[in-house]
Amino acid sequence: MICGRQNKGVLVFCVVSLFMVVLYEPLTKYIHPAFKYMDEFLAVCLVLSSLLHVSLTKETVLFSFEKQITLALLVIFLIGTVPYALGNPPNGMMAYLTDLTIFYKIFAVYFSVRILYRNWNMVQWERTVVAWVSLIILLLACLVVLDKIFVFIPHKDIRFGFYNEELFFGHSSRYAFFFQFAFIVLLPYLVKRNRLFLILVLFLGGLSLRFKYFGFLPFAFLFMFGKGMVNTLKYNYIRTLLVLALISGTTLFAFWEHVKQNFLSEGYARAQLTRKSFQIARDHFPVGSGFGTYGSHASGKYYSKIYYTYRLNTMYGLSKNDARFVADTFWPMVLGQFGYAGLLAYCFIMLCFFRLLIEHLKTSDDDLTYFNISAILLLLCLIIDSSSDSILTHNRAVMAFFYIGIVVNMNNRKAHPMGEQTAVENSIDQ
Repeated sequence: MICGRQNKGVLVFCVVSLFMVVLYEPLTKYIHPAFKYMDEFLAVCLVLSSLLHVSLTKETVLFSFEKQITLALLVIFLIGTVPYALGNPPNGMMAYLTDLTIFYKIFAVYFSVRILYRNWNMVQWERTVVAWVSLIILLLACLVVLDKIFVFIPHKDIRFGFYNEELFFGHSSRYAFFFQFAFIVLLPYLVKRNRLFLILVLFLGGLSLRFKYFGFLPFAFLFMFGKGMVNTLKYNYIRTLLVLALISGTTLFAFWEHVKQNFLSEGYARAQLTRKSFQIARDHFPVGSGFGTYGSHASGKYYSKIYYTYRLNTMYGLSKNDARFVADTFWPMVLGQFGYAGLLAYCFIMLCFFRLLIEHLKTSDDDLTYFNISAILLLLCLIIDSSSDSILTHNRAVMAFFYIGIVVNMNNRKAHPMGEQTAVENSIDQ
């Protein structure tokens, strides 16, 4: 029974990863646009399954950190809904519901995985996961080489004097994320026996020439080669924060010109969205402008009146007829739509996830140490990417939180009946 359950689990994980991270863009672009709803469809299926499971078994176990996350999500929901309850809705109901779905889907997937897949154990999946992921990497590596020789995929951008690589992913940032995700998934299995292959994975991702990707690399190498850093993360919060702050500061200094161009200059939509978000938060204090009104996909699809109010409708990429850059940021969207209280709540949510994983890391067995490290790296990857990408509302983040949910569950598999708390759970809840 256990063997069959594990075989089913690894198959589900590999297939979902394939569709969410590798095939999402080509299926959407070349097969049918309806495939762009794959991540929402996955979230709905998981939520319905988890609700059914809870109704039948009456079994739910949440850590104190997860309860705090739930509370913060409720705060954001109330903040984002208040403007619609004041008699003059800032946008239509379709904009509200669409944005609500897109915003909460990653958390819906995480909590559903926590409820449904408490018996999955990725430690036992090594052969299958390594084989699947390595095969995809090698196939993509062949495509990269062929593309460099024959240039059969159009290149859109030049950086550092070279064309960046994106293959069929539709954008170099999505190409880069695949290799980040592949590195993170393979890290627990290969960190002690095949670091050369992990370096190859990072190199292939580096061909995207994305600044965000280069910001991720120091953290990847730090945890891949820094055995002492793993122990520091386990036992010394202050030293860990200092090291991470030093890396972040150095990276920011190295790419300051890029940051200044994208976030501080007048001519870029991203910079204007960032600036105006502070003004919106002040004007709508203590709440923001509400769901579906600013910096989100829904606010562009169901064009928000906020863009007229703050004269962003005349900006290239932010107009009603061409809103291609309207969802090009994440944190300005959070600040604009939910105000300073919502921004603090979202930062608190991310902090809770980090603390949850670090607490698990402290008490984990050796075979789970690098699974927890990989989940922490995945969160860091999302935070770095969110600096200039609304990744936390995309399919990539859905897969990321699917993985994080599995890792959290793995820490609690101590051969006990489902629903009974382990020593780890009790220690984190105290």
